[in-house]
Amino acid sequence: MLAAEATFNALVEGSSMDLYWENLKKSWIWDELYRARNYRPAFEYGFIPGMALSAVERYIFKGKSPFTLKHGKPDHEATEMANLHSPISYPKPDGQVSFDVPSSLYRSNTNHEHDQPPHLRLRDPAVPERVNLPQYAGPESRYCPARVYEYAMTMPA
Repeated sequence: MLAAEATFNALVEGSSMDLYWENLKKSWIWDELYRARNYRPAFEYGFIPGMALSAVERYIFKGKSPFTLKHGKPDHEATEMANLHSPISYPKPDGQVSFDVPSSLYRSNTNHEHDQPPHLRLRDPAVPERVNLPQYAGPESRYCPARVYEYAMTMPA
């Protein structure tokens, strides 16, 4: 809502989007993001050190540590070629502890309109099939656990 309000004001009143950052920094959202800032980068040091650093962050500093850990490198630099890794092999859902995607979505009580326009825009719509699928095994297909972004395999005519 903060982004929507700032965008509306920028369009209607001609103000800048600086209002968005000002309002974001005053909101509970900023407070939550700030307190969670060190959890992911803590794991740059490995699983056990990451768990230890996360515990210190949570139980000693309570999200208000006097330091900010940095990520090793941006995601686009950390993405490796698919041929360097084994394909992901998930066990079949057992219906007791693990469930298939349609069952999980039903249980999540997720509600949305199926005919909504896409909210993601691609600079070059050919990149996913030309680059990402052959080189990186289509990481887009793993962005959402509900499998919203899937490649539609078409049969040759």
